[in-house]
Amino acid sequence: MDLNKLNDRLESSSYYQFMIKHKKAINIIEGFFIIGLLIAINIYVVQDHFLKKQIAENCGYVTSTYKCICEKHYADDWESLQNNFKINISNVENVSA
Repeated sequence: MDLNKLNDRLESSSYYQFMIKHKKAINIIEGFFIIGLLIAINIYVVQDHFLKKQIAENCGYVTSTYKCICEKHYADDWESLQNNFKINISNVENVSA
């Protein structure tokens, strides 16, 4: 394959000429896109941080998968359920047909 012919063919395409002609404008648009993306990521991280901080202050725990229950009677019911839950496997019978 002749690289000079390939290079000539590439340079003669309208897409390549458009890209070379508008390279500065394309770089500016790419820059704005990257800056916008960085701003959006920063906003998301800050909002997530404040949400986790509020949960930690009001509910007492924060994890990546959290469920906040701030009403006292729900928390008391959940604790009593956990404390009273016992599995008794000695009464289980083997039933076979």
